[in-house]
Amino acid sequence: MNVTPIIKNTKLETISNIHLPQRKQAETPKFASHFATLPNLAYGKHLINFTGNAPMITKATVLSPDGHETELKPTKNGGFIIEERTGTELIYGNNAKKYLENTATFDRDTHVVFPKKATGKITIDGKTTEIKENTAFVISKGSNAKFEVTKGYPMLMASDKNFDWYSDYSNKSDDQMIKNKYAELMWVNARLYNGEINKNKFDEKVVNKLIEKEIVDVKDNDYVKFKHYYVPEYQAKELEKNGFSKEEVDSLMPLYTSVRNARMESKISKKGTRHEMSDEVIQKLKDEKVLHKSNIPHDEKVFWTRDFKNEDELRGRLDRNKFSDDEVNTVVSAWKQDNKTGYDLTGLKLLSDGVAMYSFDKKLNNWSLEPSCWVTNSTAMSTKDGKAMNLGTSMVQSDIETPVDMRKLHSSEKLHKHPAREDKAQSEVYLVTSGCAALNILKDGKPTVKLVKQGEVVVINPGVVHCVNSVIGEYEQLVSQIPSAFQYGFGFKEEVDENGYDMDALTREATAELTEVKKEIDKEPKVA
Repeated sequence: MNVTPIIKNTKLETISNIHLPQRKQAETPKFASHFATLPNLAYGKHLINFTGNAPMITKATVLSPDGHETELKPTKNGGFIIEERTGTELIYGNNAKKYLENTATFDRDTHVVFPKKATGKITIDGKTTEIKENTAFVISKGSNAKFEVTKGYPMLMASDKNFDWYSDYSNKSDDQMIKNKYAELMWVNARLYNGEINKNKFDEKVVNKLIEKEIVDVKDNDYVKFKHYYVPEYQAKELEKNGFSKEEVDSLMPLYTSVRNARMESKISKKGTRHEMSDEVIQKLKDEKVLHKSNIPHDEKVFWTRDFKNEDELRGRLDRNKFSDDEVNTVVSAWKQDNKTGYDLTGLKLLSDGVAMYSFDKKLNNWSLEPSCWVTNSTAMSTKDGKAMNLGTSMVQSDIETPVDMRKLHSSEKLHKHPAREDKAQSEVYLVTSGCAALNILKDGKPTVKLVKQGEVVVINPGVVHCVNSVIGEYEQLVSQIPSAFQYGFGFKEEVDENGYDMDALTREATAELTEVKKEIDKEPKVA
């Protein structure tokens, strides 16, 4: 018999305490990381012990479409203005540490990243939360928060204003384009946040076995949902008890774990407000298991039992024999006002009125269900009331000591450029905190290799043809887009036809130059 869980009367202020009661589960040994696709590579799961990274920016330049560079001058904060129209400032290392520890109220929209080997604490409204490595924050202008950096070197970007042409991603946007994108993402995310997985993500024999053993329920023919989302260690043990081989368990557990994480991190999307719903209607919704039961009388807050893909699905879920048309309309109206399913909530660990914290290790591509290199983006929620920011950052890390093709680390990396029009333009900022990268660029119309060493920043202006060819060493890059434009689809990245470019020759050149520069990097002192 299915029993609707009881939600106790508690303040639900952070993701960690937004929870539904779960069965106690046994502890078993953890599986090794499953995201390592190359020797010594951590991508999505970051288990490498790096020896250190650059403590400061040693060089910051802007690259123009003709391939020539202009050196940037430092600001009073020890940072650099990396986008003039928005006044966006980038600060890194010891200067970022000083800035954060001397700031209690943020006077600009701010994006903070604690990369590899960087840890700390953040205090919001008197509550202190530990910051692990590979964690990012989006902080709205006017928000109060106190950072303490305990180890390593953070990066921050702060922006004075938005672009005139730019539409912030929001569930309350008046922009039809944004509305359409939100509806699209809501449909995609609802599957993920409900724990539903397309069958084609599994080996055919494995998914058929899951169905046969009644470990999953089939949804809409093409999707399955695990009957129980136990902790991964316990679920693995249960699968073995049901006749799954170690190889079969190892093959499906990465996907299971990722979806389980996303399901837990997205619980904020199920939290709503009663609005105009009466006690009688709310009780009906609880009886029909549309809302979770609670012990709170005259609840102002309500908790939906699932994320609905759209209004039609919610209306179809309501039993018209028990709900009048007016009651249905009231329920739908309340749901629409609070709906947050269209946001990317993967990796979300904390959410306050003005601060959101995301874990890189648990970020997913919501379409493919694969680990995402984007720790933050413009569709990720940054405030409780549904604001999203126009700053976003991706991360790639590797400890391969010999030159490695970037496409093996980040398969979508190809020669490309970003728009440089009056109505739409995007800059891309490369910060190499450790190791060295070889970029392919065009200089005076000719393909060439440009090295970006640890501690260096390169601002790629709109219209600049570029890609990362290869990298070397204990490598880490933070790449930020200004603005982040995920809500605009693929309109902000234009791939360049590589015919006419001798990419093999460029790779040979990059490999030779990276090998030489590594000798210099190895002589530099490392930070534990």
